[in-house]
Amino acid sequence: MANEIQWHEVLPDLTLLPEGRVMTAVADGHREICLTHYQGKICALDNRCPHQGGPLGEGSIEKGLLRCPWHGWDYDPCTGKAPGYDDGVPTYPVEIRDGALGIRVTRQAELEEAMNRVLAHPGTALLEVCTDPALI
Repeated sequence: MANEIQWHEVLPDLTLLPEGRVMTAVADGHREICLTHYQGKICALDNRCPHQGGPLGEGSIEKGLLRCPWHGWDYDPCTGKAPGYDDGVPTYPVEIRDGALGIRVTRQAELEEAMNRVLAHPGTALLEVCTDPALI
């Protein structure tokens, strides 16, 4: 069941993210997500800017683009694509249930996220991954 889909609530109340705003949310206790609300659409992206890892949820929407707060790199606030480039920020499908916003993540994506944490922070992340029964 490597591609089993998991649903994770990231925003309990949609009114917490006003139109034209960006925020950081946490899914499943550790995965940081950048939430955007632009032109009536709420979207979820990975919170790390591919340029140098800046926290996109602390950025802003300027001229219709999500701007990284560290170096000003821009991305489409819903597709995650960088204008003029082939790369971008990974996105997550969103779902609204009983007024709360959630993201859908495949089991494969969860395993890849765990491996990325181990590579980025070997000591603490490895202990976290090894003790998480969902990842064993």
